[in-house]
Amino acid sequence: MITGPIARAITRSISFSPTAGKYGATPDPELISNGTFNADIIGWSSHSTGTGSIAWDASGAMAVTTVDSSNRGAANTSFDTVIGQEYSFSGRQGTGNSIFQIGNSAGNGALFQSGNTDSQVITTTFTATATTTYVSVLNFNTIGVALVDDISVKAIS
Repeated sequence: MITGPIARAITRSISFSPTAGKYGATPDPELISNGTFNADIIGWSSHSTGTGSIAWDASGAMAVTTVDSSNRGAANTSFDTVIGQEYSFSGRQGTGNSIFQIGNSAGNGALFQSGNTDSQVITTTFTATATTTYVSVLNFNTIGVALVDDISVKAIS
């Protein structure tokens, strides 16, 4: 058993911090600037058609509203990526069916597209093919409001 100053130095160099990550490593930063929608939907843009819309919901989610097949709600946000880097995505579909898409432009699901479901936590990984990547949320086939929350993207190191 090692004791004394050497043991203290070894302990300090491999100490675990639950907030910093395993063995003191810094956790990968969150790339979605407002995926929790605690107070607003700032950072998200609407690419809805017609009178479809997006709005903040008082439950702390984003509401994506579709009126009919010509008036669909859709939202997107973009973030910087490194071509060839792998990333993790997660997002919670609340009430009302919604679709998550990941691609190189708004409304593009070339890298990933979820099913049109509700009450699911969707997780996946993807590899960036451009320096800017988009997450889009669509209320595509359901008339009414779809709630989404807890949208996250992080680089996998």
